[in-house]
Amino acid sequence: MPFIRLKKMAQKRGYVLKSCKQLFIKDINDLEEFCKTIERLEHLCKYQKVRLLVVDDIYRLFFNHNDYIVRAKTYYQISKQLRYLAQKYHLISVLINQAVDVFSDDVLFVKSWHGSVLSENKRMKSSLGLSWSNVINSRIMLVKTKNSIKCLFKLSLKMFYIRLMYELSTNMSL
Repeated sequence: MPFIRLKKMAQKRGYVLKSCKQLFIKDINDLEEFCKTIERLEHLCKYQKVRLLVVDDIYRLFFNHNDYIVRAKTYYQISKQLRYLAQKYHLISVLINQAVDVFSDDVLFVKSWHGSVLSENKRMKSSLGLSWSNVINSRIMLVKTKNSIKCLFKLSLKMFYIRLMYELSTNMSL
């Protein structure tokens, strides 16, 4: 099923997938299976030369996990394993997360403001929250509006952040 989705997306954009011998797609529906797959990923990196990991919708795996301490520990373990694979095998990991609105009448508004971006007069932030924000290396937030795409890069380098923001208009100019 995921390969069919990828093929349709490519065709819609005018690409033809001729050979996918080096493409491995796995549909994972729960966190336990995802963690086991991440653990086995070293074998694929070493012997199959995997260099890119894309996880479409990491939030879906954590949706029903309400124990925030266990969830934060799991974030850390996933991050630790992916950093290890990045250093040893030059694996690039892209984990796609959903965004949620930040509400000004929320009691924790000041805390929830951290890591948010303004889009069409609404504040939005990562759905996995602050503990997720503390384990990732870099964040790219794309906000699509009617006439443009805003892109916020937040790159973590040791103890400080570099924040870049740019906007593409409908004719794709900066």
